[in-house]
Parts: sequence; structure tokens; C-alpha cells
Amino acid sequence: MLLTETEKKRLGKLFNYYRISKGKSIKEIEIEELSAYSTFHYATKGKIIKNDEFYFNYLNYFGINFHRKENFEEWLSDYLIRLVHVFEYYEEDHFDELYQETIQELAPYKDSAIFHEYMHVFEYLFNYYRKNTYMRLEEVNDCLVMIKTDIIEDELKILLLDLMFRSNNDFIGSYELADKIILYIQKFENHPMMKYQLAFYNKYKCYFLKALELFKESLNMFKEQQNYYWQIKCRLSIYGIYRNTDDSLAQEEAEKLLEMKKDLDIPNVLKKNMNYSIGMNNYLNKRYDTAYELFMENIENYQSLNELLFVCSICSHKQMDYPKELCEENINTRYDADYLRYFLMVKKGASDDELVEYIMKCVIPNQLKYQKYFHPFWSLMEYEIEKISLRNTKHKKSYLKFHQKMNKYIKNA
Repeated sequence: MLLTETEKKRLGKLFNYYRISKGKSIKEIEIEELSAYSTFHYATKGKIIKNDEFYFNYLNYFGINFHRKENFEEWLSDYLIRLVHVFEYYEEDHFDELYQETIQELAPYKDSAIFHEYMHVFEYLFNYYRKNTYMRLEEVNDCLVMIKTDIIEDELKILLLDLMFRSNNDFIGSYELADKIILYIQKFENHPMMKYQLAFYNKYKCYFLKALELFKESLNMFKEQQNYYWQIKCRLSIYGIYRNTDDSLAQEEAEKLLEMKKDLDIPNVLKKNMNYSIGMNNYLNKRYDTAYELFMENIENYQSLNELLFVCSICSHKQMDYPKELCEENINTRYDADYLRYFLMVKKGASDDELVEYIMKCVIPNQLKYQKYFHPFWSLMEYEIEKISLRNTKHKKSYLKFHQKMNKYIKNA
């Protein structure tokens, strides 16, 4: 089989990817004497070596197979145009359709060099967009090598970098990894998605004015594209900065977001994020009616129970009935189960003595001891024990004891 020039360009770059992935040093490559290292290096830059045997020798050296797929380049060129549009505009109705096309086209070649790597890239992307599954650390590091060795197109690099940065921010949590990813993001900083993540990185580093400037720049770019999905993501990020700095500006931004939610056909994932973010800010600022409305929309329409605890707190403040979801069995497996069980006790008519005992002997040692700086949880339980002490003078000492314990934990910290 004679290799085409395009196949040679791809294989040459791929050899560098395999060298790095397998931990092969330049010296080890030279010792094999398959070619002069300068020739190997020349090929890894995508330059063409005329002798086909050069490529087959290195395929054999790295222990990889290669099978030709007819019309691959034509298919990939057309496919990437569609894929980028569907992901950037978050057209979730087309996710499964495009995924099935990927499987149909590439699965028969999954053990072949080039196609094997593309299969991994597409799996990472579709796992996130279809299943909300983040990349693991080793997967992100592998993709950094893919991007460094230039074995995939810029369109895929941008989609991957966006996912890699999100995965690290929401799942992995490595400061060093964020710094590595951002170096590659900066190479595409004129792309609105990359500008957005660069803004997020500045927010992450507490450079809020720079972050705000970049978020606004990316917002304007997405406006030109009429990309409402990313417009809302930008506005939510701008809102996140405002709500910690200027409540009046935050309120203005919240009104724009809620107007967009009402007027536009946007993905449910954005509606949930919007309701939770705006709802939580209203909850923390004691605008309970608005918070309750937004939280309950998520619970009832999108089966999201992240808001359940704060709905229960609002019901306590407003003397309203607790939601039926509080009685569902799966609350016992939740991270906030200790708090929810308290409200379940209230709903079932527990006495003040039982409630105070539960707070002091369960909630404080199991939760608040370790969450002493988390305002929503602490203030939520502080209000509950204060409410008990006001209606039952017997428990005024319990209210003081609550603060003594919490002050002790803070001092020790």
C-alpha cells in the first residue's frame, strides 16, 4: 500500500504523539537507527518523507497498525462543520445523531493509527455533551499531548480545550493543570469560547476587572453570532461577578437573564443553572419569594433537587408547607441529607427538644464543624435554633451553646 501525502503528514505528527505518550526520549529514538533523528523530527512537523518504508518502520516500532479509510478527509471536513455548530450552539436534539454517525464511520477503524485517536477525542466530547461526564486527569493530560503535537484540527482543539478547562474547574481541581491548559487557550484567544475561558481563568485568579472585560468582549462576539447559549453563559458569569460586588448591577443582569429565559428557546441545562444562580443570590439577600419561585421551577420542571434544602429553609422562614420532594427516599444519599432530615423531622411534628438535640448532636459535629465558612449552611441552622429559642425560652441556652461551639471550631481552624 502506497501512502498518500495527507496520510504521511498525519502519521509523521502522530509519531511524535506516540513518542511523548510512551515516554520515549530523543536518544532512544536515535538508538533504534530507523532513520536519522533529523529525518524523524522533520516528519513530526508534518513534512513529507518520500520513502514509504520510513513510515512503516516507525509504525512497527511503536506497535501500531494503520488501515486506510477511503474518503476520510472529505467526511471529516464536512463533519467538523456540523459538529462545531451543534456543540457551540448546544443543539442537543442533534447530539445523538452526530454520535451515531461517528460510531458508524470510525468504529471499524478503532484499532488503526489516526482513527484511534479521533475516536478518543469524539468520545470525550460526546460523553460531556450527551451525558454531562467530565474528563479525568489522565485524559486531560493525554489531550494536552494531542494538542501539543498538532495531530487534530484547530476546531477540535478549541472544543477540547473548553471541555478540559471545565473538567479541571468542576471535577479535577488542579491549579497547575489550569495554568497548563490556559497556555494553549491563549493561542486561540480571539475565538469567543476561548476568550470566555480566559475570562473565567482571570476570575479564578481573582482578577475581577480583567475577567469582567473579557466576559463582555466574548458576550459581544456571541451576540454577533446570534449564539444565545453562550450569550447566557457570559451573562451568568458577569452576573456572578456583580452579585459579589454590586447588588444593583446584579439585579439588572438577572432581569436580562430572566427575560432571555422567557423569550428564547434555550436548553434546560441553562434554565436550571440560571434559576439556581439567581435563586441563590435572592435567597442569600432574603428575597425569599423570588428565590422560592426559581428553586421550585427547577424542582418541578427539571427534577433538580440541588435546591431542595434552600426551599425548605424558605418554607421555614415563610411558615409555608414543605415540598413533597422532602419525603422522597433518595434524600438519604444526598450530601445535604443531615440538613434535610432536620426539616423532615419538623414536617413530621418533632418536638423542640428533639430538634435541638438533632442540631447539637448530629448537624454540628457531622456537618457544620467542617463547613464553618459556608454561609448558607451555617446561617440556615442558626436561624432554626434561634427560632426555637424564641418560641421556647427553655432553649435560649442552646442558642448560646450553638454559637460557642461554632466559635470554637473557627478559632481552632
